[in-house]
Amino acid sequence: MKELIELIKFALKECGEEYEFVDYDEKSLIRNFGQKMISLTLSRLPEIKELAEEYKRSSLERRLEILKRLFHILRSKEQKEIPLTLEGIIDLINFEIKMNMEGGPKRYLPVYFNHIEPNCLGKEMQIAAFMRLADIKSFSASIIKHVSEFECVETLDFIRKIREDMKKRNIQNDPLFEQSLYFQEVSSQIRLATEIRFHSGIILQLEKEWWMFDPYGLSLGKLPIDMQEQMKEVDKVLSSSKEPRFSLIYSKEVEEKIREKKTECLEWIEKSKKLDNLKEREIVDLDKLVDELINLNVPIEIIESPTFGDNADVLKEKIQQPLFKKFFMKKLLENSLTLGGGIKRMIDELITIYHLIAMYKFFEWFDKSRLNGEIIHPALEVMRSEYSIGVGVLNNLAVEFNNFIAIKELVNFLPIQAQIGAYFIITGDFSSPFASRLISILKNQTILHKILRKILKDIK
Repeated sequence: MKELIELIKFALKECGEEYEFVDYDEKSLIRNFGQKMISLTLSRLPEIKELAEEYKRSSLERRLEILKRLFHILRSKEQKEIPLTLEGIIDLINFEIKMNMEGGPKRYLPVYFNHIEPNCLGKEMQIAAFMRLADIKSFSASIIKHVSEFECVETLDFIRKIREDMKKRNIQNDPLFEQSLYFQEVSSQIRLATEIRFHSGIILQLEKEWWMFDPYGLSLGKLPIDMQEQMKEVDKVLSSSKEPRFSLIYSKEVEEKIREKKTECLEWIEKSKKLDNLKEREIVDLDKLVDELINLNVPIEIIESPTFGDNADVLKEKIQQPLFKKFFMKKLLENSLTLGGGIKRMIDELITIYHLIAMYKFFEWFDKSRLNGEIIHPALEVMRSEYSIGVGVLNNLAVEFNNFIAIKELVNFLPIQAQIGAYFIITGDFSSPFASRLISILKNQTILHKILRKILKDIK
């Protein structure tokens, strides 16, 4: 325990505080240290204090508005919509390096929160501080499956299916669409490699329902029904005991919803297959081809393409008129013919529009669903915030100072997946009896974090 006390003394000294824990056992020491970190955070949140007071005297509707406002206040000021261009990819790499590699203790010790953007542990402290001020029942949640992981994995799978379909049907892809696919792939691969790390948020109770609150991970929303039921039992266990316990909760609903939508969007590619038979024809009469495409409902369908931008609504209205429908389709074909390559190239261009619509509709749905809280992180380890924060700060400091003894003590104390991951990553120990015990714990887990799945795969 001596190692942990030294780390606590360092953290308190950095925050201008004296070490005040005397004759504490390990459990009390870590719990009280976590509470101290939350208390120190309170003094640096003047705007949040006002919101907390307002929250306590507000209606349910207004409380939701306050939580959404807090969510935007606590979002990282350095997070932004990164364009899918070469410059955007470079910005993404730089952002991930900055948030994951720079700042050290300044990103998770309260004394620095007014000077540097906190990391997810710092955000967890800020949210936990608000919850206490506003008298909201809450717990910390270590994210085992991040909604961004699903986004990246499903995006890469979606693009793979597009490429496979194009190859199978010998479709000559549009260069701009190909570039878009490439940048989507690179962006998803970078985020999977750097963004999907061990991470924490807060689960809070609003009336009798549980909500996910994670501004750093861009996840705010009501837990799905299956998670709500699990949280009833978790609440009983954690609220009735001050022991360092944790529980895994998981939602099948989130995954099912995502995969159902992906299947629905992929139907647009299936729709495009009705055009394959037109490729082998020689153009004798463009008007006849236009009529065939109209009979196949092509103008009505391709108007869903994002390439029409702000004009889409006007076009959707006008396309119902037979004369305009014919004019629109003929004009589109004439533009394609100027590219050369004959009818095959022209039909490939139309088919590519269907691929674009499929991808766009899936991404659009994902963004809106995430923004509206309809999909959240689907797997969490839930625990009392004072333990999560106490262990989190000490673990970060132990990693900073390569204090292997402290890391081992912490994983013994609270063997959550983030701590087990920290032990393996920092110590490189996979063969000792202690490491074997941790591996055994992981093999018995229902769901594993992405990093731990890779670790287990590498050591087999």
